[in-house]
Amino acid sequence: MFWNANTELPEDLLMLRFFNKYLQLLCMCALLVSAGCKSEASPPAPTAVQEVEPALDEKGGPMNKENAVDSSGLASAPAPAPVPAPAPALATTKAVFITSKGRQSSFTCEIAQTPSERATGLMHRKTLAPTKGMVFVFPHPEEQMFWMKNTHIPLDMIFISSDGVVVGVVENARPLSMELRGVSTPSQFVVELAAFTAGKHGIKVGTKVGFDPPLPVVRR
Repeated sequence: MFWNANTELPEDLLMLRFFNKYLQLLCMCALLVSAGCKSEASPPAPTAVQEVEPALDEKGGPMNKENAVDSSGLASAPAPAPVPAPAPALATTKAVFITSKGRQSSFTCEIAQTPSERATGLMHRKTLAPTKGMVFVFPHPEEQMFWMKNTHIPLDMIFISSDGVVVGVVENARPLSMELRGVSTPSQFVVELAAFTAGKHGIKVGTKVGFDPPLPVVRR
């Protein structure tokens, strides 16, 4: 059907035209709203960077490893040096001296039987009880020589043969001396006691000596 402006439109055609206009209007509104939302959207806020001030010590200077303070408020300190383990205790024996008149005197003596124990002896000790001492055990009889290096206690040195007889006595050896002390007769055992003990108990050349328990046999 051909249509012109002077022709009156039927009712259903008018409704169709009205509906098309309504759809166009809705589409335009939707486009405008979408464009407005995009233009009004704010850009994302930049990430804030927090500035950290350097730690300062109590004098206002920069904190470092040397003046660092832990959470308890105590300044950090280097670890203490390890404490050396104490030397193991030496075995002991009782030395019994019997003079020619039958007088007996006994002393509890530590036994120095290894090369290192004999080399150390009574070094670095500050006191020695009147009833205490040390006996040095050697592999075989020979002229034994001693010194008082690093030894702080004046001592009597009693030299004893392999068959248990005193062959010589050095009295009151001076502490911290490098002078060699000994007797000209070979000996296999040497007992060290506090200074002047030998004279007090009548211990001299010819005095017999026994050890309980017996002294060990050493190979070197």
